[in-house]
This record gives sequence, C-alpha cells and structure tokens, in this order.
Amino acid sequence: MQSQITTCEVENLLNEMRNGYHELRKLLFAYDNNNPLLEQYDELLYRLDMECILLSSGVVYSADKSI
Repeated sequence: MQSQITTCEVENLLNEMRNGYHELRKLLFAYDNNNPLLEQYDELLYRLDMECILLSSGVVYSADKSI
C-alpha cells in the first residue's frame, strides 16, 4: 500500500530541514568563520529557501532534473 503525504506535510518537513541547516551553519560560522564548507552551506540553504518559497506559493518544482 502506498502512503500519501500532503503538500503541507512536505512543506513542514522541508522547513524543519531548512531550519536545521541554518542552525548548523550558524554553529560552523561561530566555530570557524573561514571554513570553506560555509560556501557549500550557503548554496544548500539558498536552494532550500527557494524550494520553501516555491512550495508555499503553490509552484510545483523539482530541483531533481531527472523527475
């Protein structure tokens, strides 16, 4: 049996993940503000932020180009 998940549930999970990554980035910056991983976190956070904005506005989009 397939389970279904609502758009609202996806949005909530995405926001939780996004908030977690924002907190990790803050910790990494506080520990070492010259760490090269900060740029990767910034790119990931930008993508997550855009996904959240698109999802909350009702736009169906997938960052995975294979879908």
